[in-house]
Order: sequence, then C-alpha cells, then structure tokens
Amino acid sequence: MCNEKWNYKNHGEDWQCECSEGSQQSPIDLPEINEAKETLHKTLFSFYKMNKDDKGNNLEMTFEDNMLKIKGNLGSIVTWELIKYELYEVQFHTGSEHTIKGEQFDMEVQFYYRSITQGCIGKSAAVGVLFKIEPGSTNLFFDKTLNILDLPDQFEKRKIFDNKKYVDLRDLFRIDEDDMYEGFSYFQYEGSLTSPNCQGIIILFYYVLKIMFF
Repeated sequence: MCNEKWNYKNHGEDWQCECSEGSQQSPIDLPEINEAKETLHKTLFSFYKMNKDDKGNNLEMTFEDNMLKIKGNLGSIVTWELIKYELYEVQFHTGSEHTIKGEQFDMEVQFYYRSITQGCIGKSAAVGVLFKIEPGSTNLFFDKTLNILDLPDQFEKRKIFDNKKYVDLRDLFRIDEDDMYEGFSYFQYEGSLTSPNCQGIIILFYYVLKIMFF
C-alpha cells in the first residue's frame, strides 16, 4: 500500500518508502559506450514474426497513456542467469527517456518482458532502443509495418494490422530487406520501470543508434 498512487508530477518530492530513495530509479543518463565497463554476462534475445496475438486476434497498435503501444508475445530474452522472459508490450516514446552524455534522442522504443522461468515469476525486464531522425534515411520497420500517416491517436485509439501484415521487431534494426540483422552491442543496468510503480526490476538497456526518417 506504500506510495500506491505515486507519479512523476512533483518530481519525486512526494514519493515514499523505497520509491523515495531513488537508488534504482530509471531512466538514467548513460555514458559513451567506450566509457562503460565491459561485462562477460551475455543475454540471448529473439524476436518472433507474428500477425496474431495470444488470443488469435489480429495484432493492433493502440494509443494509451499518451503513447503508441503494440501488445503481444513478439519475442523473448534469456539472461546470463538462465531466466527466460517473454515480451508482452512495445512502447514508442518521443523523445527518448534515456539519454547518453546528456543527449536526448528523437525516439525510444521500449520492450517490456515478464519472466516465465519457474521460481522467478514476477521478475520483469525492459529493453530500450534509441533512434535519431535524419532526412533521407530509411528504417524497414517504419517503412513496411507502420503507416506513419495513419497511426492511432486520441480520437481513434486503435489501428488493427492487416491479417497479411506480420510484425517483426527485427526490422527495427534493418535499413531495408537486404540489410542483415546481426544483433548489437548494449548497456545493461539494474533499475526500475520508468513509469509507476517503482518496483525494482532488472533493466537491460540495449544500445543501438539507427537512423530513420518519417
């Protein structure tokens, strides 16, 4: 019950209990990648090419909490602790919540996961990807999967994907169909959700700077 209805409106001044300590609160300002300490702890992650949700319905993009979301099991990660997490929601934030050396990026796509490993149920993980807009550049996910001119908004909150259109989050990391998906380097740190509640979770912040153009 502690701090049950907290939010960011008062910049943390009214937070209580563990929330008030702020010792593991996300988002954070990240260092340059060459300034980060290298770790031997590796994480294996996968993305699924899907056109249906868990209930067999067409996938859809929604406008909720002033952001765009796609819900569904579109991937998984396995950490160095052999804990498996399944993806349940993708969020699009403009501009980015995380920064690098104080620089805010044009967009941050965040993937939210829940653990399905016995004994670890309730654990969560998140992946964030930073984007910068550069005229003339392309991004396969936004070019192929989304209709930028027909996104959900405050007036029409749901857009259902066509039955023949598959959502493949690997396309976020590809320029075009000929671009090979080879993974990427990343930061990782233990933090919290970037929105209420402030329950401590493992945050895996994957760093990728890809260029896109709306």
